[in-house]
Amino acid sequence: MSITYIGVGSNLGNRKENIFRAIDILSEAGIMIRERSSLHETEPWGIKDQPKFLNMVLEGETDQEPAKLLETLK
Repeated sequence: MSITYIGVGSNLGNRKENIFRAIDILSEAGIMIRERSSLHETEPWGIKDQPKFLNMVLEGETDQEPAKLLETLK
């Protein structure tokens, strides 16, 4: 198993619900979430004319190879 760190965020709809749904999807894909940060609200970067983001960082374990993990995250 390898340790991975994944940033998740949302700025549309129910942002918090979107993030926790993403965690569920990652778990269903075989990524064991070990730790998670608190939620952080941030200003948009680049294109400023959009809602603020809600973000979280996850620490997980997976047996997926890097290319497969990237595919899973997309």
